[in-house]
Amino acid sequence: MQSRLAPVGLSGGHVLPNPAWSTAAVCKAWFRTASGALQSAEPADRRQGDAQPAAPLAPPPVMRNGGTDDRNIHWLDRRFPGIRLWLEDKNREWWIKGLVQARCKQYHQLEGREQQLRSLIEQGYVASMQQYSRQYAVDERAETHLQVAALALATHKALLPFLRDEQEVLRIVREHMGGRTEVLLRLLQAATKFLHRDGYVALTARLRGLQTDLGSGFASQLELGSQESSLTIKRCFYHSVFLEAGQPQLAATCCCSQDKVWFETAFKGVEAGRSAAISSGDSCCRFFVRRVP
Repeated sequence: MQSRLAPVGLSGGHVLPNPAWSTAAVCKAWFRTASGALQSAEPADRRQGDAQPAAPLAPPPVMRNGGTDDRNIHWLDRRFPGIRLWLEDKNREWWIKGLVQARCKQYHQLEGREQQLRSLIEQGYVASMQQYSRQYAVDERAETHLQVAALALATHKALLPFLRDEQEVLRIVREHMGGRTEVLLRLLQAATKFLHRDGYVALTARLRGLQTDLGSGFASQLELGSQESSLTIKRCFYHSVFLEAGQPQLAATCCCSQDKVWFETAFKGVEAGRSAAISSGDSCCRFFVRRVP
């Protein structure tokens, strides 16, 4: 199997594995939030089709880069055949190169080990993709999530024997998974305030966008109302993969480190946040938005 990492922001994923793509991905997610808030103010609780039922973790009846179900064909494959695969390869290459160069200069334990570290991460990535693809890559969006998870697993496995500090390795993985973009996320979310008078509508649009980004590899339920809305994730793709790999703590370095940021900026008359997280030991992840007096 030839493993590839899809560039986030082009694939529709919600995590940010590469600084080269982080700004574009963040801006795309913010644009979805902003533009969604400009839609009709029809009462949200009357809309249909908002619930996304759990999808079984089994191979779908589609082929990679196409298939019998036209809905599973990536938009880049429709318009620019071949470009997505090139971008996937480049993104993984840049991600590993950036991590190796930065960390080998930062830690004396890694000095002179650039080639060794790069090889360990590449090998670990390919091994994880081969091990988990059949069960977890239920569609192309899930495949993108798996590629991100495989990078996290490979990086953790490669760095830990050298640094021998679990918390430091987790911090490194989280940072390369988009931790540095939190400031930009907060700035964009703050900018949303100036574009929309109704913060509730803006954040509700972000809930819808988040569910779309998660895809069928997650079991999620979106409940929309005129006064309160929520997104409940009963099965987290990342938690499932990392738990099976024996590294459940890695879930907090991926989606958990980014998604909550979108709901931490307060709007007048609106309360929002994450009230539960699977990575923290809760039975589900829950994001909520509600109007307050």
